[in-house]
Amino acid sequence: MGDLSARDGALKPVRSNLVTGLAWVSIVACALLAVGLALELVTLFWLVPPEALSPERLGPGMPAGVVFVVRYLREISLAAMLVVWLTLWASVGLLRRRNWARWFFVVALSVGSVWNLVGLFFLPDFIPSPQAILGNDIPADLLAELDQMVRNMIWASIGSSLLFVLLHGWVVWSLVTSPVVEEFA
Repeated sequence: MGDLSARDGALKPVRSNLVTGLAWVSIVACALLAVGLALELVTLFWLVPPEALSPERLGPGMPAGVVFVVRYLREISLAAMLVVWLTLWASVGLLRRRNWARWFFVVALSVGSVWNLVGLFFLPDFIPSPQAILGNDIPADLLAELDQMVRNMIWASIGSSLLFVLLHGWVVWSLVTSPVVEEFA
């Protein structure tokens, strides 16, 4: 078993701040996401008429990724709510040092890293060119600024994706190292 600490005459396994912090950050984030998604689902299912989510309302020039998200927004939101509740459940398990919860996080963060990397190849499907949306009737200087903005968005997306891949990789590595594994024994 891992290092033990004596407090009040009883020996207790040492609990790492990494696992406790990860669990609490996940619990708070999942709780906030659950509230936000609940409001989104109420809006999508009861306040927004189905025809309002018709991809045909987007107009020509919309990237395929945007059309897909609009077409399946309700289903995507339900799937996101399921993932949030599963992650909340696993976060509580992680806080209680359940080994299945540790493995849930290892797999979820690994899948998240792959998702981020693969998603980089689909950026053109989600970020339209300004000319495709606004047409040819915009001044050249405005078009140049909007094109630069799109390039900045793409670079910011690449940077944040790589940052999350590194962060997830570090957390996964930390969750499979022997000091942390011994907490779950």
